[in-house]
Amino acid sequence: MGEAEFGPGSGEYPAAGGPSAGRSGATCVNSAGDVAGYTIPGRGLLPVLWRGGVSAVLLAQVPDSIHGAVTVINDAGECAGTDQTGEHPSMPVRWSASGAVVVMETLPGGLSIVSGINAGGVTVGSCFTEEGTPGAVRWDRGGEVTALGLPDSHVVSLACDINDAGVIVGNAGPADLMGKAVRWNADGTITELPMPEDAENAVAMAINNAGVIVGEATSGRLLAESGSDPGQAVRWNTDGTVTRLPTLGGDHAAAQDINDSGVVVGSARRADGSVRAVRWSAEGEVVDLGVLAGDVKSRAEAVNNAGVVVGESINANDETHAVLWQPDGTMVALGQLPPRRPDPS
Repeated sequence: MGEAEFGPGSGEYPAAGGPSAGRSGATCVNSAGDVAGYTIPGRGLLPVLWRGGVSAVLLAQVPDSIHGAVTVINDAGECAGTDQTGEHPSMPVRWSASGAVVVMETLPGGLSIVSGINAGGVTVGSCFTEEGTPGAVRWDRGGEVTALGLPDSHVVSLACDINDAGVIVGNAGPADLMGKAVRWNADGTITELPMPEDAENAVAMAINNAGVIVGEATSGRLLAESGSDPGQAVRWNTDGTVTRLPTLGGDHAAAQDINDSGVVVGSARRADGSVRAVRWSAEGEVVDLGVLAGDVKSRAEAVNNAGVVVGESINANDETHAVLWQPDGTMVALGQLPPRRPDPS
């Protein structure tokens, strides 16, 4: 497919150290410390990049966009995510390092999500049928989409991450997204990952370049199903064993990302029921990353190879603010943008 550039992003705005008007979220970080995600300065989400975790830049969007967000970034500075117009509810898009936005192909049905990108610019995620059934897909560097295969007796799947060797991880199941954590190997074969003891279903959220995988497992019919056993953060080791990662004293934890040193990040419930962003060391020790002053919960979304963690701190009204945690645990509120740029008259 041909690439179409839809114009540059905005100018840069200072990031400076504290919450201000508007909401935001940090979803990904690369080895250069560039952080990406979304901001909500007014109506709708806008895709944003904090260069080096400092200056905030609004990224280009397709014509007539009403919502857009970055979900993944690689070390070359290429981003991917989704954009939305009135006619297209969720289009998969990729931003080049120079800021040009390209719409990638979709499968029939049109609704897509993007959840992983590797150093070569290969992207993974899921496309939904018109009936709402998700299927795991891979986009090549040119934006061409390929549906990934399914294990026998499975009808739904999600692709959540891809490493530099092209190994993809996610979930596949018979219905309703319940089922097994799976790995799509570079040779095209599919491996169902071992289920932790007493677990009924699981999802693999991330894989590092060593092949270590992290995610969530639960004995409930659905992940985090109300009234069922809450999900537990798990790590699938390269020797085939599964390790449960500790909570903060509560009954739930979820692992979202892992770096090449084996550091894992996600969220965990404390004994008082509150939820905090956490970091697990390669040895499995858990650390509460805390919240911004006045907020009540937080979550960590991604970690880079330098140990920088990004995510959100959340107030009592469930409003999010993008944050960054330095390797020493110092928490930084990423700067906000000015109000949404005006629509052309």
